[in-house]
Amino acid sequence: MIIALYSLIPIFLSLLAGMDFHRLKLNLSYAWAGHLSNACLYLLLLGMGITIGQVPDIVGQLVAVGRSAAVVAVGTSAVIALFVWLLSRVMRPHGVVGVSHATGARFDIYTYLKDPAQLLGLVAVGFVLSYLGWVPRIDYDLVVTYLLYAMIFFIGMRLSQSNIKLREILLNKFSIALAATTVAGSLVGAWLVSYIVNLPVKDTMAVSAGFGWYTLSGILLTQMNAPILGSIAFLSDLFREVIALLLIPMLAKKGHAPIAIGICGATCMDVTLPIIEKHCAAVYIPVAFISGAIITVLVPFMIPFFYYLK
Repeated sequence: MIIALYSLIPIFLSLLAGMDFHRLKLNLSYAWAGHLSNACLYLLLLGMGITIGQVPDIVGQLVAVGRSAAVVAVGTSAVIALFVWLLSRVMRPHGVVGVSHATGARFDIYTYLKDPAQLLGLVAVGFVLSYLGWVPRIDYDLVVTYLLYAMIFFIGMRLSQSNIKLREILLNKFSIALAATTVAGSLVGAWLVSYIVNLPVKDTMAVSAGFGWYTLSGILLTQMNAPILGSIAFLSDLFREVIALLLIPMLAKKGHAPIAIGICGATCMDVTLPIIEKHCAAVYIPVAFISGAIITVLVPFMIPFFYYLK
């Protein structure tokens, strides 16, 4: 527990510093925060690939890593869908009566899979370079650690620009319930699939605690000296986002927008929000954003909590 707190404190301080940066009242455009956050992300994913490539016999473990990631992604998504369906039977957002259907807009799946494919490519490049021994011998764990803190800081800055007030979050009861249900479903799903993937329950829960945020989950676990687990988390959350992108149009069309939002997890405040906006009723847009924001804040704390749990 002490180790977990040691890992959480700098992450919390980085996020808090970013969210409070606007209090300095500097006359700056915050557009650069997004660019720097992306730069940190690209370097982190490259470093993650390098770290994975240094694991002994990693090639022989790749099939097992992919299989475990797929099982975790499908299992947690299924349990989340069940839990959110039960929630929607007793509770709906204000303004929704009965079933709310989709707008029927079309979307191009290839457009939305392009970015995840590019990010996966960065990990692959780092892996190949490291496996072939074409990278300098430096302390990549230390580099990844400080890049992670920097990225969390810039993410905090971007969150502060969303203009979501604490009062809005507290008053949106359905968003809070949906976020809590998504978290519960993900963790219960991880507990169930842990017996299939042959991983300790706490490790599977740490993997599932990424809640779809593949650009952070794998990096966090890799930084905590668990590159194999980091690889599973990265791929699992990547698969989960792909599942969400494929299911949103169908679920929204059938009137199950809350299930679509739940499966999206943390990504429904950014990456998958445009898809939700296209296919779900307008009343679900703030629900998705606030639910995603709540889960996003939880991710950097829940992953190390479960990983270091005794």
